[in-house]
Amino acid sequence: MDKFTFENLSRIAKSDSVKHLVDAIRLNYEEKYANRGPREMQYSAFKRIYTDGNRVEWQNQATDLVAEISDLRVLALTDDKYIEPLEQVLFDLCNQFTWAWPAHSYDKDGRFDYGFIDLRVAEYSYMLAEIVHVYGDKLSADIRDRIIASIKSKIVDNYESRTFWWEEELNNWLAVCGAGIGMSYLYLFPERLPLVKDRLFSTFDRFISQIPDDGAYTEGIGYLDFAMSNFCLFYKTYIDITGETPDLVNSVKAKAAIKFMNNCAFDGGLFVPFSDGWSRGFKRNTSSVYTIKALYPETELPNEAGIKSGCDILLLRYLAGVDEFGLPEQFKPKLGTTYYESSEWLLAKKAGYNFIAKCGNNSEMHNHCDVGAFDVNKNGVKIISDPGAAVYTYQYFNDLTDTGRYSKKTLLASSWGHSVPIVNGKPQLGYAAWTVKAPYAGQVIEHSDDKFVMDIAGTYPDGEIDSLIVSYELLDESVKVKYDARGMKNITFRFVTECVPAIVDGGVQLGESMLVSKSGIVPKIDKPVYENYRTELYTVDFEAEGNEVVEEFEIFIK
Repeated sequence: MDKFTFENLSRIAKSDSVKHLVDAIRLNYEEKYANRGPREMQYSAFKRIYTDGNRVEWQNQATDLVAEISDLRVLALTDDKYIEPLEQVLFDLCNQFTWAWPAHSYDKDGRFDYGFIDLRVAEYSYMLAEIVHVYGDKLSADIRDRIIASIKSKIVDNYESRTFWWEEELNNWLAVCGAGIGMSYLYLFPERLPLVKDRLFSTFDRFISQIPDDGAYTEGIGYLDFAMSNFCLFYKTYIDITGETPDLVNSVKAKAAIKFMNNCAFDGGLFVPFSDGWSRGFKRNTSSVYTIKALYPETELPNEAGIKSGCDILLLRYLAGVDEFGLPEQFKPKLGTTYYESSEWLLAKKAGYNFIAKCGNNSEMHNHCDVGAFDVNKNGVKIISDPGAAVYTYQYFNDLTDTGRYSKKTLLASSWGHSVPIVNGKPQLGYAAWTVKAPYAGQVIEHSDDKFVMDIAGTYPDGEIDSLIVSYELLDESVKVKYDARGMKNITFRFVTECVPAIVDGGVQLGESMLVSKSGIVPKIDKPVYENYRTELYTVDFEAEGNEVVEEFEIFIK
């Protein structure tokens, strides 16, 4: 049975089970959009990506329009009075000269590729195709024809006449772009699907092929969620429409990635922040989880408050998910330690706190210079903090050096913004994987449920240090961190925190917890100022001189 009909979704939208969501969407719409007239996107915002590197102003304008559509497509299920305003914003979106974000398509000469299919073209096309599929003749014939013409122009004609760089990459774009394109064909151009089916399926095959057997996807937890939800969206719809289950649906790697993603969730709404992850800013969207669960019913719902109104492309999947699976329960992490061999990440969930640390390398997709970085949190409080992704700019992706992405000004992607040592005044080196396969990697020496030992000297410039052994020992109520550094002039042991640090007798107060230097070094505390401010951070630096330094710290957690 097709669950995505107007009658079925209208029934769910009017039910008590989603009343809290619909009420929140109605309030949001009335406050932000109800009295706003037709809007125009501003070219001044569009071109800023190439004049001063700012990509946020255009993205905010584009996202705001789609957020209004997202609200109205739910509200119009509950009351026909919302059909006319829905048609207006659909008309506004179809009239845009492009759906692609300039950050995704400008070349070095500042020329925009109007035929490029990026993540947003794919997402918007899917959303519009789904609206036509669900609403049918509830929409005027003119609006339906306008949407179909837009999707034919922006998706079908372009996809059938050219190839795109992301088809040869290994990242989340494969699944997201593939799903948006595939859903457009399934809903609006099914007669043309045989022309592109093999190409589409090879795109999804390529995405799944990059996932390691243990599922540890290092691009960032948000990107994995983005990709897997789109992968599941396409294949569930394909199965429902055609009755055919492709072999890839039973992929061990796909199921391992979902299990990994669930394990990356911690209490207090936190997630593993490594790479361009969002430890605090990312809330695993319930719509996304339901979309995955529809294809893989055994999937857990690790969700506390991830229900989104606004720009939620998968929002109608939330309605269907509640109807089929019920509302998610309060998330409770399962205690235990997991070590992921492929990424060299250790995730420990103890009764009193959570500990996350990584070895790995500094040449990952969406790379941060963070070999040896760790994070300690309890009940949503980040005692030692890996802050996750910075705000994206043109420079963030196009100046992949220690004066751009990895500079103190950007901070969050560089080792300056992570709890790793500074050697002879120099940070770790690294380059994003889409440019140079750099050899800046650590070496795991030992790992167990309560211990993680690595040598991270290879991430620093040649000749600066001979060896730098980092040992983490997890006790019931504390974490011991030991450094054994050889062959340098000086070293600074840096700890990054979101707690306001205070030097007290015997250590550094971090909220209710305490950081102690066993040799009694008095640290320097700073509150760095950095571009793209996302959260307040503090650095606690313990400085030591000499060719050989062995220093131990203990973080007492309360």
